[in-house]
Amino acid sequence: MCTSAHYLNNIPLVVFTDTLYTITNMAYDLAVGKSNLIKDNPTIVGGLEFDDQNILINKLNKKYPSTIFRLLSNPFEDITIQTEQLIESKNELFQIIVKPDLEEEEINMVYKLIAIICFAINSGFPLHGIAD
Repeated sequence: MCTSAHYLNNIPLVVFTDTLYTITNMAYDLAVGKSNLIKDNPTIVGGLEFDDQNILINKLNKKYPSTIFRLLSNPFEDITIQTEQLIESKNELFQIIVKPDLEEEEINMVYKLIAIICFAINSGFPLHGIAD
């Protein structure tokens, strides 16, 4: 698990407390900023583990098709989500979170995505999905 992130000369340094497996298990970093390039210093606001992305996101997309689930469904593709799509995704997730048939892990994923998307919207920058 990532416990802290620091920058040295605009290069992100991440300190992990768990084993190296945690690093290799991460499929996607979610960053907010002008671009996903280190020179533009994006802020990493979350991440999706491979199982979350490959299984849970696709499962949610089948139950409740939405913009964000579709965009995050390919764990091997970098993406950039602009403000219009972020607002659309936020509104869709607000409708999904009140569905009575959501399982606990689905609820947690939807809340996580809502938090990340709202951060991106409030920052005024796009959200970038960066494949590890």
